Amino acid sequence: MATNFGWSALASYNYDLYKRQDIESMIGAEYDAGCWTAQMMFHRLQLATT
Repeated sequence: MATNFGWSALASYNYDLYKRQDIESMIGAEYDAGCWTAQMMFHRLQLATT
């Protein structure tokens, strides 16, 4: 049984060098208390405009 409780986080960012614009960004956090967990995430994705 793992006893790895506490906070963890992730982040990702994609950028188009040719078009000079953001493509996708993501950030999230999780708290593990052993008997319960809570997660929160923000995700932004550039959609096609043409």
